[in-house]
Amino acid sequence: MVKQEILDGLKESVSRGETLRNSMMSFLNAGYKKVDIEEAARTLMMHSGGQAKTIQPGPREVQPVSSYHEQKLKRVSKETSAKIVVSGVIVMLVVLLVGMIAFRNPIIGYINGLFV
Repeated sequence: MVKQEILDGLKESVSRGETLRNSMMSFLNAGYKKVDIEEAARTLMMHSGGQAKTIQPGPREVQPVSSYHEQKLKRVSKETSAKIVVSGVIVMLVVLLVGMIAFRNPIIGYINGLFV
């Protein structure tokens, strides 16, 4: 029995201008069984009079190429990177401040020793 999903997919792919062979390879690469694909292809060939090319290609949908999404990702990445750098600097300054407070007497003694 022909798997309707594969048959419909082959019809759709061929109607978009793909060759039947390439369409079959796509299904094979997607993990479908070779036997099921070949059976669907035979059924398609029988219904199209022996040639899959008799199925007229439908109008192709042209989708504009937009770099908006890529630009948004780059902007988000830059913003995220800036936040990480600023956070790192703040953490380092806090650690430095806490260290200076904790060791203020030895630090003051060392500085006084430089000037005596």
